[in-house]
Amino acid sequence: MKLKTPITQEKLKDLLHYEPGTGEFLWRKDRNSRAKKGDRAGYIRPDGYVIFNISGGGTLLGHRLAWLYVHGDWPSGFIDHANGNKSDNRIANLRPATRAQNNMNKGPGASNKSGVKGVSKDSNGKWHAYIGIDGRLHSLGRFEALDEAAATRVAAERELFGEFARCA
Repeated sequence: MKLKTPITQEKLKDLLHYEPGTGEFLWRKDRNSRAKKGDRAGYIRPDGYVIFNISGGGTLLGHRLAWLYVHGDWPSGFIDHANGNKSDNRIANLRPATRAQNNMNKGPGASNKSGVKGVSKDSNGKWHAYIGIDGRLHSLGRFEALDEAAATRVAAERELFGEFARCA
């Protein structure tokens, strides 16, 4: 089944030129007084993603446009940034992923105080390592030192998440 896409590859290639080695898009034609042929297209949102406003297509994410440009079809699921940098849209950095795989490759949340994903300090002053699998948190143990908890978390990520492990 072919998904309905907000823009075709043909229209995309008519509007923009994509550089797979840099991940940048350039306008092929003058759009208005601010967007001229050869200018870099798109902008980075506060959350780090590159987005485009294309008439008839609405607001579109750069990594999904890069996928369409190179592969010719609109991604059916998630497109993951392998290196975790949301604005790095080089085609070599993009890969199809499930929601779970995409979440595996996220860094520590904004409220994380340890600086290590899946590690926090418990009420007894020990470092607690944990990991989420299939929507449930699993304890990996409690440790005196942060580096021990972090190493345990990294080992679990590599074993369970494979290429989508954030630490890899």
